Amino acid sequence: MAIAESLTTNELTHSAAEALTVLDGNFDTYWQQFGELYGGDVQITAENNQTRQTALTTRLYDPSTHTGDRFADSLSPADVAEEWYMGIGGLNQLRGSSASMLLAAATLWESPGVNQLPDSKIVTRFITESGTIRRGQVPERMERALADPILLQHISLAGQATLDIARIPEDEHISERMFAADLSFQINNGLFKLLVEKPELLPEQKRVLSDSLKAQYDAKFESLALKSTKGELNDNDYDAIYNQVLIEQVQDTLKAANKITNGDLHEQYFLALMRYALNTWQEQSGYKVMSATRRQDEPHDGFAPKHLPKFSFDAIVVEPSRGVLELVQLKISQGVNSSPYANGIMVLDSILNPDSSNTESRNELLAGLNQMKGLLKEVITGEIHLGNDHVIHRHVDRILERFQL
Repeated sequence: MAIAESLTTNELTHSAAEALTVLDGNFDTYWQQFGELYGGDVQITAENNQTRQTALTTRLYDPSTHTGDRFADSLSPADVAEEWYMGIGGLNQLRGSSASMLLAAATLWESPGVNQLPDSKIVTRFITESGTIRRGQVPERMERALADPILLQHISLAGQATLDIARIPEDEHISERMFAADLSFQINNGLFKLLVEKPELLPEQKRVLSDSLKAQYDAKFESLALKSTKGELNDNDYDAIYNQVLIEQVQDTLKAANKITNGDLHEQYFLALMRYALNTWQEQSGYKVMSATRRQDEPHDGFAPKHLPKFSFDAIVVEPSRGVLELVQLKISQGVNSSPYANGIMVLDSILNPDSSNTESRNELLAGLNQMKGLLKEVITGEIHLGNDHVIHRHVDRILERFQL
């Protein structure tokens, strides 16, 4: 594909969804390919990203090495893993990255400091520790993280990275992806249990609570989809389990609602809403809704500071026969857009009443969650939902309208 000419801020020649399809090579040449695809100022920034990622990769595998990159060389092993993960690219499909991603996750989990070099057994320890977390159990490492916001963030990113491994589109490694989905669920479920029971949360703890809520259910839905791909579930069983997982997601969102911000509650709600509207409401299971992982939601790609279009997003919607349908950026109200998003990223706003106060918006989200819960219970048990459902009807109609369904 020809290199694009120099670009102004809003003149990208390929949509983000197209780039997600086109940039399908090996993960470690992603920024080189990205720059060649777009050209101009985007290419200059992408080339800088490629240089930085190369240095970070070297230090990820050999923390004692000095690469000549002052930023990469100044970081502790855990911070190297964080920057490597956050800078790998939001549209990077990560083909061939599973070993590197697992090493980054293990390093984040163990969070070695400046004077502590990880050894060759770090991945084995990570798999052993995280893989043996029982549902509802909070391991000692997570308990200690309550007093250490950096450790808490690193553990959360380990759960994000394992979710990314589960999504690598390599059908020949489905069993590895299922294992990664299980690891991600165990880590994120442990974080969720740790934080949702705590009476008061600091801002960074609220963010990890929100991320763990999204990721534990993404891991469950990913595992469900992989079992279907392997032929372990027929359509009826898949639909039944799908709706059961979705009602659990809604219930946990209600449980966490008073501990997360309005913006995070909005994201949680609309992830559940899109799953409900695109599948359950239409009595089908043709769409896959995935929350963005942290590398996709807040990528360290340098575009926003340079006023280049942003390639960040909150959710991915896939229709299996057509591939990626939409990359979605969720906004709680219209017009909240300080700098532009790249073409092909749907800004999903104006679902809620635009004249509502923050309290009224929160109440609308809670009403929608409770009505969705009642209607899902009707689907699962056959027990007729007798409560009000006008909020969820209005929101579903808006989703179907935006997706032209």
